[in-house]
Amino acid sequence: MKKSMFIVLLIALVFLGASTAFAQSVMEVDLGTLLKEIENNAARAQQLYGNKTIRTRGRIDAVQNDSVFIGTGGWVYVMVNPIRSEMSKLINLSKGQTITVRGVFAVKLGFAYIDNAVIETNPPQAAAPQTTPRPQASPSPSPAPAATPPPQQQNQTAQRPQQQSQPATPPVQQQPQTKPPSQSGSGNSANAQTGQIAQGNPRTATEYNERGLAYSRVGEHDRAIADFNQAIQLNPNNAGGYYSNRGLAYRDKGEYDRAIADFNQAIQLNPNNAKVYYSNRGLAYLDKGEYDRAIADFNQVIQLNPNNAEVYYSNRGYAYLNKGDYDNAIADFTQALRLNPVHTEYYNDRGYAYLNKGDYDRAIADFNQTLRLNPNNDVAYKLRGLVYFNKGDLDRAIADLEAVLRINPNDDAARRNIETVRRQRGQ
Repeated sequence: MKKSMFIVLLIALVFLGASTAFAQSVMEVDLGTLLKEIENNAARAQQLYGNKTIRTRGRIDAVQNDSVFIGTGGWVYVMVNPIRSEMSKLINLSKGQTITVRGVFAVKLGFAYIDNAVIETNPPQAAAPQTTPRPQASPSPSPAPAATPPPQQQNQTAQRPQQQSQPATPPVQQQPQTKPPSQSGSGNSANAQTGQIAQGNPRTATEYNERGLAYSRVGEHDRAIADFNQAIQLNPNNAGGYYSNRGLAYRDKGEYDRAIADFNQAIQLNPNNAKVYYSNRGLAYLDKGEYDRAIADFNQVIQLNPNNAEVYYSNRGYAYLNKGDYDNAIADFTQALRLNPVHTEYYNDRGYAYLNKGDYDRAIADFNQTLRLNPNNDVAYKLRGLVYFNKGDLDRAIADLEAVLRINPNDDAARRNIETVRRQRGQ
């Protein structure tokens, strides 16, 4: 591959879609070797590493609100866009720091990706996986007492595509996790919150559950799990919501098998609230790369809740997108749009499915619709720019990337990509 063809490795779940299910083992790959392989022969890199779970280590070149660049100082960089459960780690990262990332490698549409990325600042000795950052799974609120009917469940906004974990009762407000908090003072703030939470002295299952949720909201998942354990011990016969909350904490940690086991237990203990637990389990399967099982769970949720299934169609569409089943993904995103025709991320998701399918005109139409609804949606500009790049319309690709910089002047990825396209154009 020519040096003028600058390849950016995108570790993405947010906008450039995932590729295939995680492999059962993790391949340790030297970043410098990988980048040289991609630069010299991208097809061979795909043959060697494609659709395999790899772990690689590199120095941070730049940290943005929702992504990290790592590289070796050459022409090729890795752009890490963590899944939601990993986003909170970004606030503790800085330029020059060395981190390890893990995810599924693929080369497609002229770019290289590491999908479903996990950031391992202290990687384990053995090469055993976690999966994504999929999202910062939203914590589930506490369950109602046995005599009380199941409370309303509140959907939590997850990172795009709409992976939304369902809380148990009572609903707890949670901020959307599309972007992590600003770095300034956030570490001290989180420590202060943790200290305030720890000052409590819970005695009942409900109190332990509420404190566990508070710990989950500040990313203290081990402490949250300890409190959910206490809640389960104190009220084992009405513990469906507590198991679900503990499962969400395990999911945020990337311990998907434990999360799935807890959601199984929640379904068994509280079948009347099964739609919530099926949804959460489906997201855990999605994180784990078991897309068929994720689809089966979302099928169940849609059957149980057909009149309020917008987010479940979106989640199932994303599972199909990960499988490479673009027609079914498009059908599900279309159904989600029928239920909510002004949700810009559904247009972005469907547009990305069209992009992967090679239907560039329909992809552009969807990104155009996003921008009509929200002229400051930088993701739509990025994706539309990628479509124009693939179509060979380099002037429009540059125009869209420049629009990204007008919206977010600190987007180093867009700046690098502009230089890439200009070199491709011969400027």
